[in-house]
Amino acid sequence: MSDRGIIIDLYGCKQFFDRLQAIAYKQISINGVCIRVLGVHFMDNGPDWKVIKHRHSFFEFHYVADSYSYTTINNLEQRIEAGNFYLMPPGTYHSHRQDPVCGHIGFSLRWEFVLNGQKDEKPDNFGYEFSRIRDVLSNAHSRPVPDDTVISKCMLGLLKMAGSGAGVLQLQLEFCQLINNIAAFYMTGATACSSVINHNFLENQIVNNAIKFIEENYPQDIGVNDISSSVHLSYSHLARLFKEHTGDSVNHHINKIRLGKAQRLLMCTDKNLAQIAGEVGYNNDHYFCTAFKKLYGVTPSSFRRSNSKLAE
Repeated sequence: MSDRGIIIDLYGCKQFFDRLQAIAYKQISINGVCIRVLGVHFMDNGPDWKVIKHRHSFFEFHYVADSYSYTTINNLEQRIEAGNFYLMPPGTYHSHRQDPVCGHIGFSLRWEFVLNGQKDEKPDNFGYEFSRIRDVLSNAHSRPVPDDTVISKCMLGLLKMAGSGAGVLQLQLEFCQLINNIAAFYMTGATACSSVINHNFLENQIVNNAIKFIEENYPQDIGVNDISSSVHLSYSHLARLFKEHTGDSVNHHINKIRLGKAQRLLMCTDKNLAQIAGEVGYNNDHYFCTAFKKLYGVTPSSFRRSNSKLAE
């Protein structure tokens, strides 16, 4: 459900988003947290809104105030309802789209943590407050989070300050308060629990997407690196997840998919072994026959003879 009051206020303050450009690319340190604002944007996207998969070196926050939107993060698509927000830490692969029948209204924030004008690469060397907020946000899940009006009211407060002619320092301090409020949502027990649940669910989705990639590309000369690249993980990371969630290795699963397809071709066609081997992704029929016998205990020719009547 949309909060009409928030939407009306957001539209009423729409012209003040431009004034927040005054704090863009300026950094501020408060309570040990050093932040550089990269953008504050009003979003009024129509049905044709679509952004292809990409990633950033900074944090991106998206709040949906009216209607809904779809965002795919790490290959998992989420529907973001009105009154919900989500956060994408640096390096998160994501894409956006809108339903063909509607658009959505909201706002987005972009920022990064810095030190001496450079992106911070060593958070452990800094104060507790800096590390706490940065680490919480860096490890935040990307599921939709319902706002209890804290974020929307803080955002409207920032816009009204901009509209009243507040100075850069005041606006920076209010933006820092907004970031602190966002971080607070990811520090609560309930959200932390959701993060764990989402982590397991996301791992399943990653493995499922790897399996889907294999099933769609098994006739090609694909290897484990192609599969790990398709889900944006290192092969060692994917291999661990794959084993944990399927009990199988990636290579063994590729063979099972290919040889399962080969069984059908042996039963339902009169193609020779070299043709079948090529169609299911093997470079030569000798290796195909060896892999087939290792998995099923019989040669492809014996399998064809034994199942010819069943095929008929």
